[in-house]
Amino acid sequence: MPYAGGENPKAGDTVKHHTGQVGTVFELDLQVDKTAQYDSAADEKIKVKFDTGNSTTALASDFRLVKRASE
Repeated sequence: MPYAGGENPKAGDTVKHHTGQVGTVFELDLQVDKTAQYDSAADEKIKVKFDTGNSTTALASDFRLVKRASE
């Protein structure tokens, strides 16, 4: 599942939650549907560490990309 702006998530991206909190993606968490024949990107969650020190796991679509991770 892409970010709210349509970009695909990548570890290291700087993102902004709809509540205004800014953080860094530190892991992609693709939830696999055991009954499906394939992985569903629609269920993709990201793990984000906010600048405040808190972290969360949430749907990528809850965030907007601020800055793409360098390659």
